[in-house]
Amino acid sequence: MADRDRDGRPKSRSRSRSHSRSPPPPAAAQRNTGGMAQRRMQPSCQLSPTVLLIDEQGHTKGTSLISQVVSRATCVEADTPTANAGRQSDPFATFDVGQEQELMGTESTIMRVRELEGERSELDKPLEAIRVLHLIREARQGPHSFHYRKSREFAQAVLNLCQLAQTVLEKEPLLVRRSSPVYIFGDIHGNYQDLTYFTDKLIPFGEVRYSPCDFVFLGDYIDRGSCSIECMCWLLAHKVMAPEKFTLLRGNHESPEVSGDVQTYGSVSFKHQCYTIFGEELGQKVWAGVNSLFKHMSLACILDNRIFCSHGGIPQYYGGPDARISLLEKQGFPRFDEVQSVDNDPETREYRQFVSDLLWSDPAETGAQLNEHGFGENPRGPGITTFGSRAVDSFLQNHQFDYIIRAHQEKANGLRISDNARVLTVFSSSDYGGHQNGAGVLFVGGGKIRMIIKDPLPAGREDGMMW
Repeated sequence: MADRDRDGRPKSRSRSRSHSRSPPPPAAAQRNTGGMAQRRMQPSCQLSPTVLLIDEQGHTKGTSLISQVVSRATCVEADTPTANAGRQSDPFATFDVGQEQELMGTESTIMRVRELEGERSELDKPLEAIRVLHLIREARQGPHSFHYRKSREFAQAVLNLCQLAQTVLEKEPLLVRRSSPVYIFGDIHGNYQDLTYFTDKLIPFGEVRYSPCDFVFLGDYIDRGSCSIECMCWLLAHKVMAPEKFTLLRGNHESPEVSGDVQTYGSVSFKHQCYTIFGEELGQKVWAGVNSLFKHMSLACILDNRIFCSHGGIPQYYGGPDARISLLEKQGFPRFDEVQSVDNDPETREYRQFVSDLLWSDPAETGAQLNEHGFGENPRGPGITTFGSRAVDSFLQNHQFDYIIRAHQEKANGLRISDNARVLTVFSSSDYGGHQNGAGVLFVGGGKIRMIIKDPLPAGREDGMMW
């Protein structure tokens, strides 16, 4: 009897063995380990030259070249001094303009659902996570407004969710490794409308376990927006329900000295919002409960062994053997409650600065004064650094990375490409501070890095309605 496939059809024998494709060589065999001077010429993942555009109502508007959506000056003019004169002057010339692929799902969603085995019922999920999401949906009155009639019940549900989330987060390393396909989100900053706008479209049937893609969030979930508690709870609930699908990195606002700074952030401070919703006594408990989770969050993520992701940037290099990645994977690396605080302990001071670099640093501006390793002072404040082209070169080459993906800075269209298209900044909160900026999300998969941009709302409109 002829061999048949699992659907009962005879297997095709038309392709001879001599013409079958050979499996690609192992990643390790493809890497050149001969040092910085012998770095391989072709990156394993290429940045797509096109952007998928969608409007505020979720309708696809088509695709456009990056250079037409993100201004030419923003894309090509480097944030940092150009270190290698031999690099191509136009990084877009190296991009492979291939056949457009559907971004909202790389596999057939229906086939993926059918392949899932051992599906759990709704009751098998952590009940507190479901309860919190239900209370949020019940309280929503508008795009940015919520009214909790049972604030005490909601507070207790949030505290219970925090306990569940801690058991998940504390098991994860400070440096996590993930594989594509994956969606990458930048700063959320209390923008519940944009968070759910993207995820409602990217998660099939509203069930993250059915998604063929993972999700990596680069931090700054709270402060500066009006719905910090809702955003934080939404992310924690999904982390509890699908811990292997959701990666939550720590941002510089995930620290009590920042999230509790009511004097600086006023009514859009996370602490102020907790007090407003729950009252001072109960609000303090909720604020402290959420803040207790931040030290357990991962600090960086490596995708496909080729892309380094963090909230702010890269840690400083001081010369000698480059052990920055191995240091982050060191078992005794301390987890800090506060990042920006005076550290008089010489045994932990180096680690705290390392964390600060990952969470707070920025690409250096053109013409900035940098040291011999490409790092300089940051106008954000003392102890905060910038990294230039030389710093990017050495970090990518020493650790065999192709790109750095970060967040931390608002960009006009939610995205910025800098430093010869090696550093990508993604910002996922539109109309940030009333600036009418767009929101961006990155998709990594199929050997491509693709971009999705949500247009900002026209002035005087909210969720497509006239004020």
